[in-house]
Amino acid sequence: MVARKPNLFVIGAMKSGTSSLCVHLSEHPAVFMSPVKEPEHFSRAEHVSRRTKEYLRLFRGASNEAYLAEGSTGYTKRPASEGVAERIHAFNPDARLVYVMRDPFARLVSHYRHMTQKGWEKESLPQAIRRPSNYLPFSHYAYQLRPYLQLFGPPSIYLDTFESFVASPVSFCARLFEWLGIDASFVPPSAGERLNVSPEALETYDEQSLRVRLARDLNRYLRYHPRLGRLVPEAARAWYRTLMPKESVRRVDSEEFGREVQAARRTVQPLLAGWVAELEDLTGRSYDEWPSRKAGTTSEHPLPPDVWLPEELLHAKDSKPEGR
Repeated sequence: MVARKPNLFVIGAMKSGTSSLCVHLSEHPAVFMSPVKEPEHFSRAEHVSRRTKEYLRLFRGASNEAYLAEGSTGYTKRPASEGVAERIHAFNPDARLVYVMRDPFARLVSHYRHMTQKGWEKESLPQAIRRPSNYLPFSHYAYQLRPYLQLFGPPSIYLDTFESFVASPVSFCARLFEWLGIDASFVPPSAGERLNVSPEALETYDEQSLRVRLARDLNRYLRYHPRLGRLVPEAARAWYRTLMPKESVRRVDSEEFGREVQAARRTVQPLLAGWVAELEDLTGRSYDEWPSRKAGTTSEHPLPPDVWLPEELLHAKDSKPEGR
């Protein structure tokens, strides 16, 4: 018997509610969702060439569902992961894709908080956006979308916002289910629950700590061996995290962090406003709910002289397709 291929991919964006959305999708009787969140199979070419059989085993529990689905935000993390759209298209050109976007600056801040909590970021937010990092590129949604629009075409890609998802998960899911052609009256039991919410405190860890390195290695191992991961109780993982040596703790509602956020916003706001205008031109819709849009509507986005961007992103506009 030939294994069925997944035909629905939640491709991002990172820190835009995809964990909750994947849970909602998994509860619909017409959708079988991969039991492993973020399998990232198409993020790297070597995974496709060596691990496809293992990847397809994630869906062996499916029966007659209309959609076999998975969600991996790594599929929209250019330039860190290039060629992903091409690999998914080669695997299943008839697949459908879901891309949820958040106000670019809010996403950037949430990303920074996530990296700090993991122990991978030690600099302040204004410093972090000035050095080589992925904070800005992952918020350039037009840049992330173009390969998918070129290969799959707009009708195969569902676009919506994190803000509309949070405002009314039930309405959001109804629109998505209708687009998928499945029962749009179904209300996911978990609608309204939020997963992977950023913590109130920013904890910075000592990168050289043996315990930190062991925890990272364990997380990576369990990611690729989900069966073993299920044997480790979450209570045990939570206890282990309490042993992580904290170098510093800052609350996200503190005046100190508030000043960092405002300084970072002033630095990147003109750039982000231009990116939002570019996205509107590409997708044919407005993103009025995003504060990052308010600095202007021009597609010219000046780059602050002290902010780093990868060369690939600087020239991303050169080959953009026509908007819808």
